[in-house]
Amino acid sequence: MNARIDGIDAIADGMNARIDGIDAIVDGMNARIDGIDAIADGMNARIDGMDAIVDGINAGR
Repeated sequence: MNARIDGIDAIADGMNARIDGIDAIVDGMNARIDGIDAIADGMNARIDGMDAIVDGINAGR
């Protein structure tokens, strides 16, 4: 009976380790999304800067 309980405990430990691995993957995906968001923010800032340059050129005409 104790061996069976030990086996069940080992299975539970393996499942918990798998869940931890999935959590780590999700954390990595979230970090990647955050990085993509930061890139998009930078691109939007660059577009805003180019718009400002065009506005300045148009104002000078």
